[in-house]
Amino acid sequence: MWATRFATPIEDAVRTTSPQVDNLYLVVLDPRRLIRWMYVGRLSIATSIYVAASFTWFQTEPAKTFVATATLVAAILITGASGFWTEVSRKPLTKGFLYGQLIVDLLVVTAVVHVTSAPNAGSQFAALYILVNAAAALMLPIGGALLIAALGIVMYVFDAITVSGFSNATTLQLLVFSVVAASTVYISVRLQQAGQGRQQLVAELTRVRLREKDILANIRSGILTVDDTGTLLFANPSASELLGIDLEPLIGSPVVSPIRAVSPDLADAFDRAVRDHTNASRAEGEIIRTDRTFSFGVTTTSAGGDGTGVDRSTTAIFQDISDLKRLEQLNLRAQRLEAVAELSASLAHEIKNPLTPIRSAVEQMSARP
Repeated sequence: MWATRFATPIEDAVRTTSPQVDNLYLVVLDPRRLIRWMYVGRLSIATSIYVAASFTWFQTEPAKTFVATATLVAAILITGASGFWTEVSRKPLTKGFLYGQLIVDLLVVTAVVHVTSAPNAGSQFAALYILVNAAAALMLPIGGALLIAALGIVMYVFDAITVSGFSNATTLQLLVFSVVAASTVYISVRLQQAGQGRQQLVAELTRVRLREKDILANIRSGILTVDDTGTLLFANPSASELLGIDLEPLIGSPVVSPIRAVSPDLADAFDRAVRDHTNASRAEGEIIRTDRTFSFGVTTTSAGGDGTGVDRSTTAIFQDISDLKRLEQLNLRAQRLEAVAELSASLAHEIKNPLTPIRSAVEQMSARP
């Protein structure tokens, strides 16, 4: 159990891909950040109660001063060891570790309540149990949060019975603890549901992106996307292959000039789309490489820049149409040959028509003496 990675509701909820939302979400609900705040809160409470007991050393019962001292020493030792585990060794936050930290916090709060309890009045610091319950709801599943809440109630009741007596104030505080525990469990349930929904969304987005990446990587057409400054935002492998330029290192840099060196027609299509907002539809041009020169067809489209807060970008989709050009030339040649054949047949027919009477006349003349 200790060696098994335990996924808390928080960690389930923060596995997303939206940078702006995720950063805020991680700042608030990162489990390691919560653990650090638990360390700080634990040491602060233990130190405060020890300092308070020290100022009233001679007026406080010896047993309570001993409890305050032992609580501070134990909090320092346990927190130091826990901090080494999580911050220095960077060990995973296992299920047993989280339960152990929350139980330690319950013991510290119980010690504070014990030291500050008054007969038939309870302790004004009993509300600290609420903080532990809230932390349990954020870091543990529903059953774990309920278990920590129940354990806190048992500790409080036991301390109240043995020290201050079970008064009306104690009953009211128990009622408040129960309501808060139910509320924190409800929050935990909603957080887990939100985390599961976000996980499903992330998984679906990941599948779509992988499928899109696979399609763009294997498509034979070149795809280039630039912003209004001509900075390259995206290029698929086919674009690099067609242009004879390794475009991946140029992502984030101006790319129109390198493209113009290979294909002025493609660079002009980008310039018209970026500068004049005029998109090309089935335009043609040439790509001039050191090893070959071939024709291409290009279509440009633009997106964004319409007041929605999305920057304008221009995408060019182009492909090698040299084979199509050759097919067109062969088709044109075949049409011409077909026309010549039709003309030849017509000429043969026109020539054959007068030859028939000539042949008949010759035959008749040859039959005469």
